[in-house]
Amino acid sequence: MYWHDKKGFMKTYSILKNEVELLPIFRELKTYIETEFNIQVYNFEYKKVKKTLSKRLKLLGKGYKLICNVSSKEDRDKMLNNVNVFIEGFPNAYKQVHDEIKQKKIVDKFVELSTKYNYPIRTDRNNIWVDYFWFFNGDYLSYIVDHKKKELTKLVLDEFQSTANIWRIVISAYCVYVFYYTEEDKKKNLENGQSNQIQDMCYQFIKQGDDLNLYKKDFIDFDSKENLDNNYQGSIYYYLR
Repeated sequence: MYWHDKKGFMKTYSILKNEVELLPIFRELKTYIETEFNIQVYNFEYKKVKKTLSKRLKLLGKGYKLICNVSSKEDRDKMLNNVNVFIEGFPNAYKQVHDEIKQKKIVDKFVELSTKYNYPIRTDRNNIWVDYFWFFNGDYLSYIVDHKKKELTKLVLDEFQSTANIWRIVISAYCVYVFYYTEEDKKKNLENGQSNQIQDMCYQFIKQGDDLNLYKKDFIDFDSKENLDNNYQGSIYYYLR
């Protein structure tokens, strides 16, 4: 599977499973941010900006960054501002920029708590950049599905391939797509209950490893090779784009 940040993911996963505790400074910072801005924070990472990092951070002139791992893109977006930009043909175009007031509030609180907890920030407050990563949930769902996908595929095909006329099972990230051969197969299996049985089987199997209870039945869907051939040039790549 593709990782946005494997090390950060595993640390956050351990925290959410209550195997590892946040440092006291970050526990209090988490409470402050969640109360002040109405978002959910999973974890923090504070580190020096590498010289090879993106030009965006270099242009900002920041030497350290405080990364807040938040629960969703929606939470991340709450911490940003939309700024209108001119793009010919796109009258409502905008870009997202970090809210400087929210940045300052979080940095000021972080510096205040660093004194309280004797936590070394190693720099001036004006040299700290706050960013918000929202990738954890997607990485987590991919993680719990990825290492079981071969077993899951075999389980379903052994039970239903012949009776339901399944062509192929495709697992992309955390989504499971069951492809029948024809649209008629798809309709028939929905009516006779086999699609529901397959969905239940997939769901129950995946939920066995879902420690954080984030996986949903909606992530298991059905289609047909006929639709793939007629509308996506027979390409799974085009289908999943």
